[in-house]
Amino acid sequence: MLDKQRAVFRGRQFSLADRDDLPAAVRQRKAFLPDPLPSGIVLRPSTYGELMAAQEAVGRLDAAMAQVPHRATVSRMLQALDTRSSAAMDGVIVGRREVLAAAMPGAVAADPHPRWPGYQRVSEMIVELARSDRSLDPTVWARMSAAMSGSDVPDDAFAEELPWRRHITWTNSPAGEDLIVHAPPGAELRVATEQWCVWVREQRELPPLVTIILAQIQFLLISPFPGSAHLARQFPILMLMRAGVLRDPVLPLATWLRRHEERYLAVIRGVLDRGDPDELMVIAAEAIREACYQQIELVAELTDVHRGTVAKVARRTAAVRLAEALIDRPMILVREIPELCGVTGNHAVEVARRLHKEGLVEFVDLKTLGFQAEETISGKAIVATDIARLLTLVPSPGPERQSSAG
Repeated sequence: MLDKQRAVFRGRQFSLADRDDLPAAVRQRKAFLPDPLPSGIVLRPSTYGELMAAQEAVGRLDAAMAQVPHRATVSRMLQALDTRSSAAMDGVIVGRREVLAAAMPGAVAADPHPRWPGYQRVSEMIVELARSDRSLDPTVWARMSAAMSGSDVPDDAFAEELPWRRHITWTNSPAGEDLIVHAPPGAELRVATEQWCVWVREQRELPPLVTIILAQIQFLLISPFPGSAHLARQFPILMLMRAGVLRDPVLPLATWLRRHEERYLAVIRGVLDRGDPDELMVIAAEAIREACYQQIELVAELTDVHRGTVAKVARRTAAVRLAEALIDRPMILVREIPELCGVTGNHAVEVARRLHKEGLVEFVDLKTLGFQAEETISGKAIVATDIARLLTLVPSPGPERQSSAG
């Protein structure tokens, strides 16, 4: 039963029973249009303790990243892997090596998935927004939604009307349970989105993580534009970076959510049904805390790999340059090595083979990744073995499922 005194996500429900165009499981639920979020919320003292521990973990992750060699490139790599997890939750399955290979300059290959470039572009836009003072108005989210469909459009392209969602959509677990039907499309959805933007912009009373968690779930419930589920998963990173708590987009929240999606959606469903916000805050704090410490461990191991690799080749100038380059990009085309290391083509192949003999790299046939490549060694790439091993610690995405996650 709904506890109206403690309920955070109040609103109106709309029957879908007569919608024969929707799956039976969706018709059994009701679309939910949330009221504006409250300016205050009452939580148990223990819940505040969980939130403080999560915020401390974010600070530790930021401090760990500050010690990383090649920080900017490691940050981009870690962000790409978490974006991959978020894409997998939408049924866009991309392999780890394909993610790394797609970033290689000078290679000609089909995109690993037709929708993958849109996810990459949103990642770039999140960082750009985080490092700007631009207001997070509906146009910002509309542009990111358009980017997900492959359209990178300027603001004035929406002078007449934003590309609002026009169909009933929903979020559900991989098993199809704990189904949540988003707000119905129409004028009230647009008003709800405007109210959400104002709340995010003006909220000053609540602790930062409480604000982020409430706003993220509210955005998911509204889902104003196509692709809103992915945008909601990126929202905490955007806000933590804007607050100056995290300087790099390296919080692997989508990776955690991918592993615990059933449980997380069950909690959201429970909060909507019963109204108690503490369970939501506790699981969100757990997600942030565990994701941070998982990433801290990975960052420490990547740093150790960098030091160990450079130490093994310390007396060989070309090899050191190649080892440094592999930290920037764990997959490098063999034909790039001469320019990266300042050596001839033949010497470049010799350096690559030497690193392979010492177990530092492995050769990859580019054709297996969908690239147009020569049959010779120049048509291959090298992959940093230990870095590739570490990246396999990131959980693999699961099977696709029926969903209509806006």
